[in-house]
Amino acid sequence: AAGLIIGIVLIVWLIAMAFAVVSYVLNAVGMYRIAKRRGIHNAWLAWVPVANVWLLGSISDHYQYVVKQKNTKRRSILLILNIILVVLSGVFTGGGVALALADGTANTNAAALGAAFTAIGYLGVMGLSIAVTVISYIAYYDLFRSCKPKNDVMFLVLSIIFSVTLPFFVFACSNSDEGMPTRRKPQAPEQIFDQPAEPPVEEPWEAEIPVVEGEVVEDPE
Repeated sequence: AAGLIIGIVLIVWLIAMAFAVVSYVLNAVGMYRIAKRRGIHNAWLAWVPVANVWLLGSISDHYQYVVKQKNTKRRSILLILNIILVVLSGVFTGGGVALALADGTANTNAAALGAAFTAIGYLGVMGLSIAVTVISYIAYYDLFRSCKPKNDVMFLVLSIIFSVTLPFFVFACSNSDEGMPTRRKPQAPEQIFDQPAEPPVEEPWEAEIPVVEGEVVEDPE
C-alpha cells in the first residue's frame, strides 16, 4: 500500500512538472516571437526566469508608447519588484530555518529573532506577490490588446480565473499584431534623370502663307 501511494504521488509529480515545463516553454516562445517581430531589444530574456518580466514589461511599454504615446516604465517596475520579492523570499526562508534551529525554547533570543524575520518575510512576500501579479496582468492585457484586440478581455479574464491557460493564450498571440498600427512602407527614392548637356536645337519657325479662296497671298518677304 505504501509503495502504491508513493507511485501515485510520483506520477502526479511528474505530470505536474511536465505541465510546468510545457507552460514555461509556450510562454517564452510567445513572448520571444512578439518581441523579435516588433524589434524589442533582448528578446532572449523570455527564456530567463525572473528577468523575463523585463521583456513582458517592454512589450507593454512598447504598445503604450506606439499606440497611446505614453511612457509607462512597467519593465523597470516589474524587474525591481521581482528582485525585492526574491530577496524577501530568502529572508522568509532564513527566518524559518533560524526558528527551527532555535527549537522553540533552547534559545529564546534566536527564536524571537527567527519568528520576527519569518513574519516580516511572509508579509513582504505576500504584499509584493500581489503587486507583481496585478502589474503583470496589466502588462499581459496590453500584450493581448496588441495581438488580438477582439479577444483581449476574454483572454485576461480566463487567465485570471484559470492561471494555467495564460501561457497558451500568449502562444496563441505570438503570430498576430492586429492591435498595432500598420507600419509605413518606405517610399522609393525619386528618380532624377540626367539633364541633357545642351538644350535641343529648335527648328526655325516658318510663317505660313494664308490662302484666300483661290487667291494666294504672297509672302511679304
